Amino acid sequence: MNIFFSNLPVSLSVDDPRYIDCARTSVCGDIKSITYPFWGIDRAEHCGHPDFKLKCQNDLLEIEIQSQNYRVISMNTSDRILRIATMSYCTSLSISGDYHLFYYYTPTTQSLTLFNNCPLVQGLNTTDKFNCSINANATNNYFWIDYTPETAPFPNLIQCQVKITVPVLRHLVNLTLHGFNKSSLSLDEVLRMGFDVEYVMDVSECKSCKSSGGECGYDVKAGQPTCFCRDSRQYQGRCSTQP
Repeated sequence: MNIFFSNLPVSLSVDDPRYIDCARTSVCGDIKSITYPFWGIDRAEHCGHPDFKLKCQNDLLEIEIQSQNYRVISMNTSDRILRIATMSYCTSLSISGDYHLFYYYTPTTQSLTLFNNCPLVQGLNTTDKFNCSINANATNNYFWIDYTPETAPFPNLIQCQVKITVPVLRHLVNLTLHGFNKSSLSLDEVLRMGFDVEYVMDVSECKSCKSSGGECGYDVKAGQPTCFCRDSRQYQGRCSTQP
């Protein structure tokens, strides 16, 4: 019996490693299915926008915005809204208006003004006072809403040494008072509940990429979104063929 061996070509379909990288979603604590434009944790840098890097510390999700670290409490990817809280309480926070990626989500967020090291304000309810852990030795600290020292009803607030502005959730604030409703929540608890920011990111190209069988990524050199496909090619917008 004659046995013949033939070297037949074997066709192997190997997906692009970048495609595999960006198909992976991240999980941190209770927040699951983290995907584009976010990266970090176990998603490679080319899978998200450079300014959307996430860290997971002890099951707590963190993001850095304008050199300030925030804890991510929740994600609403449909409306592109993050609920975040400062990592250092009772310090001034400001996401500047000219920053083009994150904005305060004003339907649910408003500013709270805190005055530190103030003269004694006669007639002010003592429940309107607070103490910050970083300034525990300071006296006569007050909190107000939408007031400056010049426009507040108590003129000697202008003598306060420090003014701090922090964003808080609007529904936690009693707008009929100069302070917030403290019947059940302390200032520290309100700050820990965070505030909402809207992230501005055009995801239309990403949707087009996904619908064509690709995975969304970011070309750092070109400074624009890109589409990684199974055929080891990188496209602008969408893959050339269905996988």
